[in-house]
Amino acid sequence: MAVRHTMVDVSLYNGEEYRTALHRSVRDSLRALAQAGGGSLPLCVVSHGFGAILAIDVFSQLQQVELERQRQQDRAPFGTLLERGLTLAHISTIGCPLPLVLAAAGGACGARGRNLDVPAPQVLERWPHLRGGRSNFYHRDDPMSFPLQPNLPSVTEDVECHRRPAVGESMQTVYFHDVATCIGMITHSLSCVWQDTNRSTTAVAADR
Repeated sequence: MAVRHTMVDVSLYNGEEYRTALHRSVRDSLRALAQAGGGSLPLCVVSHGFGAILAIDVFSQLQQVELERQRQQDRAPFGTLLERGLTLAHISTIGCPLPLVLAAAGGACGARGRNLDVPAPQVLERWPHLRGGRSNFYHRDDPMSFPLQPNLPSVTEDVECHRRPAVGESMQTVYFHDVATCIGMITHSLSCVWQDTNRSTTAVAADR
């Protein structure tokens, strides 16, 4: 059933109306997050399944828009830094079906994904010591998950999860019970970002 749902999403995602609606929903969520917590907060994204495609695509587009705005200096920026994807510090993708989307879309989505910088350059200017990056988690028994480094060299690490699903457990949810590998590593990454963005300049200098 999960495979069928993913294939339906892949097919619909090639349609402009469906894709635009999904992207708008993500941007609305970023706006709400900025309003709730502040527009300059460092942003960490943990995405699963087809949501990982949205994360890669939306933030790639946001960064491309910012590059174009910088080239055309007369254009005013829209929204906060967070809404523009400029505070992106870390992304974890779990069970990401990117190669299926690339095959269906003829590589159009992947071109943007290869240009995605994590951490965003603006984040590194503010926190040059930041331990951010892109982590991808996959399982050899999950037909919807793949290593991403072959398509996206900027991915920091591909991590294979080995936990076997329990009886009646969905393959797509096994990652969330893999504390040793998936959950443990994601938690560590989020902790590193929190520590690095909350340390004083004096403390960083003292560690060197």
